[in-house]
Amino acid sequence: MTDPFYYLLPGLLVFAITYGALEVAGVIKNSRVNGVIALVIAFFAISSPQVVQLTYSVMPYMALLFIAIFFIGILLSPIRGGEKQKNYELIAIICALGLVWLSSQESLVARLLPGLPKTDLLTILGLILIIIIFLMVYRAWG
Repeated sequence: MTDPFYYLLPGLLVFAITYGALEVAGVIKNSRVNGVIALVIAFFAISSPQVVQLTYSVMPYMALLFIAIFFIGILLSPIRGGEKQKNYELIAIICALGLVWLSSQESLVARLLPGLPKTDLLTILGLILIIIIFLMVYRAWG
């Protein structure tokens, strides 16, 4: 007997992608009908062991793709909107990219700040990034 949770994740993934595609396409205007169609397709998908195995092998790549799409959306949000909050998002993105870049530049950090260890500098920049994120949330909730 197999574990029922083994089929839950692939079923939810197929359901979510199918439902999202049906909603975006707008072929059927009723979202309940889209939900039923997506549910039926998800049940068909998990009834085949090959599809479940394929879904498990593709899931890590899909997660990376969704993270990349989310990051690109955040990166492009200051360009799309003219709100003041968007400036904080841009600063947070620049700080995050700076953290990634500084983590690979040991000799530069040692020359610029000889008395400060690299880990302390990254900690300080990380705290600044967290403060900027809190400011973004505070301004968004007004």
